[in-house]
Amino acid sequence: MVLPPALPASFLRADLERAGFVGWRRWAELSDSNFFGVPSGPAVYVVYQPTGDNSMLAANPGGRFKGRDPSASLEALRTKWVPGAKTVYIGKADVTNRRLERNTRVRASLRL
Repeated sequence: MVLPPALPASFLRADLERAGFVGWRRWAELSDSNFFGVPSGPAVYVVYQPTGDNSMLAANPGGRFKGRDPSASLEALRTKWVPGAKTVYIGKADVTNRRLERNTRVRASLRL
């Protein structure tokens, strides 16, 4: 029986690495390489902000998704933000390179 990897002690990079997260790359590097080296199969990925910057936009620049505005209010975001947090998002994808390419399109405000 294969056991799942242990959960990280925290969501800091060192603890994520000890839990098995590898392949840390900047977003620009990923998109510039057309996601070279990103698995096409299932994977878990982390969006990590090493500076802990919590600047937020009033609206999602990606526009609408499935006909709806996915933006949360700034008030809701600020009340739920954990001070000093660097891990912004942990995602799971069945086709990882396609998911990350889609996230790039949202960041660039392109229609999905």
